[in-house]
Amino acid sequence: MSICKYFILFSFIISQSCFASFLNDLPVFAYSKDTVTNLMIIDENSDSVVYNPDKGKNQKANQNNEKTKEDATATNSIDFFLKKLKTAEQKNDKKEIVRLLDSIATHYSNLHDYNNAIAHYQKLLKIKTELGDKRGASKTLSGIATSFYAAGKTDDAINAYNEAIKLRKELKDKEEEVILLNELATVYQTAYKTDEAIKTYEKGLAIRKDMNDDKGVAVIINSIGNLYFENNKINRAISFYEQNLEIEKKTNDKLNIAASLNNLGIAHFKNGDRIKASDLFQKALDLYKELNDKKGISSALNNLANLYYDQKDFTKSIENYETSLKLKNEMKDEAGLAIIKFNLANIYREKNDLKKAAQLFEESYTIAKKVNIPDVIAKNIIQLAQVYAGQNNFKKSAAFYKLYFESKQALLQEDKEEQISMLQEKYRIEKEINRLTKRISKQDLLTRVYAERARQEIMIKNLELSKKEELVKQQYILNILAGAVLIIIFVSLILLFRQFKKLKKANRLLWTQKTEIETKKKELETANLELNKLSIVASKTDNAIVLMDKNGKFEWVNEGFTRLYGYSLDTLIEKRGENLISASENPQVKIAVMSCIKQKTTVKYETHYPDASGKKIWTQTTLTPVPDSNGDIIKLVAIDSDITIIKNAQEEIKLQNELIELRNNEIKKQRDIATRQRDEIGHQKAEITDGIIYAQHIQSAILPPEDYLLERLPNHFVLWMPRDIVSGDFYWVRRIEHQILFTAADCTGHGVPAAFMSMLGTSLLNEIINNYMKDAHLLKPSQILEELREKVINSLHQTGKIGGANDGMDMALCVLDTRTNKLQYAGANCPLYIIPANKTFVGRNFQDVLEFPEGQPGVEIKPDKMPISIHPLAVGKNFTNKEFQLQKGDAVYIFSDGYIDQFGGPKYMKFRHHRFKSLLIDIFDEPMQKQKIILEETHKKWRGSMEQIDDILVMGVKI
Repeated sequence: MSICKYFILFSFIISQSCFASFLNDLPVFAYSKDTVTNLMIIDENSDSVVYNPDKGKNQKANQNNEKTKEDATATNSIDFFLKKLKTAEQKNDKKEIVRLLDSIATHYSNLHDYNNAIAHYQKLLKIKTELGDKRGASKTLSGIATSFYAAGKTDDAINAYNEAIKLRKELKDKEEEVILLNELATVYQTAYKTDEAIKTYEKGLAIRKDMNDDKGVAVIINSIGNLYFENNKINRAISFYEQNLEIEKKTNDKLNIAASLNNLGIAHFKNGDRIKASDLFQKALDLYKELNDKKGISSALNNLANLYYDQKDFTKSIENYETSLKLKNEMKDEAGLAIIKFNLANIYREKNDLKKAAQLFEESYTIAKKVNIPDVIAKNIIQLAQVYAGQNNFKKSAAFYKLYFESKQALLQEDKEEQISMLQEKYRIEKEINRLTKRISKQDLLTRVYAERARQEIMIKNLELSKKEELVKQQYILNILAGAVLIIIFVSLILLFRQFKKLKKANRLLWTQKTEIETKKKELETANLELNKLSIVASKTDNAIVLMDKNGKFEWVNEGFTRLYGYSLDTLIEKRGENLISASENPQVKIAVMSCIKQKTTVKYETHYPDASGKKIWTQTTLTPVPDSNGDIIKLVAIDSDITIIKNAQEEIKLQNELIELRNNEIKKQRDIATRQRDEIGHQKAEITDGIIYAQHIQSAILPPEDYLLERLPNHFVLWMPRDIVSGDFYWVRRIEHQILFTAADCTGHGVPAAFMSMLGTSLLNEIINNYMKDAHLLKPSQILEELREKVINSLHQTGKIGGANDGMDMALCVLDTRTNKLQYAGANCPLYIIPANKTFVGRNFQDVLEFPEGQPGVEIKPDKMPISIHPLAVGKNFTNKEFQLQKGDAVYIFSDGYIDQFGGPKYMKFRHHRFKSLLIDIFDEPMQKQKIILEETHKKWRGSMEQIDDILVMGVKI
């Protein structure tokens, strides 16, 4: 499995809250029968881990030994292949060179040495390109892309994937092209480039459809659905899941059909349709039972149990959980057992059976510790603390609270900042802690890098200098011997000449070596100057620096150490011992040191020790191994940073939280109410979101449906774009005999408050119009607006006093007589635009109108400058009724101010009326639905990356 395929498993995890929020882990099929569709209070498929010193020490040691052996084997293999490669290059054996480069790059990748892997892949790519091997080049580019992605170089990975895809397209290798497109889509997705991911998936989808590969189509459709679900576009996700289900039904793959049903159930649950979700979960359960798939049965039972839990049907919820629990026992799935016991404990706690709840939380906690599931451990700890507090067992409660706050792996409770204002201060302090911690880490890293670089350079240069000096001595002795030999063989001219040649050669070598020694000496002097600078940095920094041998024995401390702890090196050894492990009372220090030495990697840990004066201080230690040229550890360097201020702040937060909890427990008579409030806070975010989504459904139901509009206004469009989930803009259409009433309204504000106003406006309009059912000839827009204003003022108890309610709405209201095409209009701050058929007003007589600027064929009918609410401008004034005789082909447009006031464009200006009028003239000849599409696309292009500032409503009607 490539790195990208591996990361697919983590791309669709949804965050959960503490009590009854639900995780929807969506399956990634990829022709796999292993589905992941659990709707859990806690995700039973979570694979995150935390360090637990009490668990599996022997097992961990064995795993480390095996990993070390594998790494050693891989390293030996690389050495072997490198030797073979050198031989092949000497023989210029291209085929063998290609094979060896591929093996070497693969081994480096397996050792996570991605830089070397990429370097050898690129050599391989160059050869395959020279050989014209496009297929091999594409495969190599895929390896390069995977290595770049694993090394965190996302942009380089994307470029490599695109090159590989281009070659596969040239080769017309559709199967490999789709595989590469899917991996590229995953890279985009993990880089939060959602639009690029969808475009890439769609390219692969088109190819799969062209190949008539139903299975491949199903996989990509499901991936797109997952992506929409992850981005909370549930309706789009449902649409793709339904397409996936239809394809799986055609292929009759029952296991994947069951998984698709589960996905749809989760999506409908997220969308608030509990009945539909229940039906889908039950169908999935029936299929899993037919296939005797215990894992699938367990997942479906969990989903049904969670659904019943949400509906407060605890009896059915417990029944399904316990059935699932039996299956987990049969499968020996301890992680699943821990999660289901936690879920059951929540139900018994909800039923106020605290004894049973405590028992189940304890069992879940024990199992979670055994198999090391950090989320479940953390959640059990906080639940046990609260349950024991509810039983007035404050000793156990305090113990679990202490365990919870001291555990660095425990998850922080979400949304606690909204409970009381004291927790807002907690998040501010934690933000400052993160900033200081990053600054300390950066300073530590800089100091460590410079010190290590200087130390290694000095060692190398001293070694080279020693070798050169020894060589000079040897040459000096050689010169003396040469002179002696020259006297002895003076009588032999031949030997004399030969010896002369040797002496000349030796002198040349001596001169060269002397020059090299002088050069190295200058380099050494320069290095010493740099070392002196680094030594000043190391001695003057506020951080404490300790140099030790490979076993942790103290050798040197800087001035910062003495300033921080009050110990010199001699005092430290005298008072605390000569070794880091023996000097520390914290068992975690020994573990960290052993890990640093064994893994040959930097480790960090925190300690709370007294300094020389007895004052306890908190420090964060960065322990770094220093290897020699062979990779063996020769020194250890520890850099300590004072984090006492940070820790004191954390302790203050902990004390404040404990004080809050103790105060809550003191109010025994209000315990039940407090419990419900606490649960409500835990659900607050989900409930508010669900409530707003439900309000959206209500608002959508109140607005006229499309078939209703088509029946009354066959040639129309409505562009309705809420800024938030719900909108303060609304449209309304009614027919009374031959009269068609239609309006576009803009309520005060936006979001939920404005949506309430829109529903009030719709209700009052219906109430007013019902009084005209038998008197359609009396319909006048101005009179309707008058009555609507009066009812709004009365409904909202508006008095006009300072500080009183003055909310209302702006509106354009039209009444069209379908027999005569006569249009009546009245407006409250919302104008009416009319564009004539054939874009000409020849022979037409429109009074009291403003023509469009620059001779454009259109008119604007100004509204009355007062809202539908109490207002100083409305005192003693009535709305004006205006009539216009329209012809077939004329178009009228009414709208809110959201489209016109949107900021954007190259100069970040408002769209304004003149652009809007020109746009309507340009698109007038297009069909009404095409006009809607153009208006929406123009808005998005104008807005660009800027946020939508208001709700948008544009309504067009062609006669």
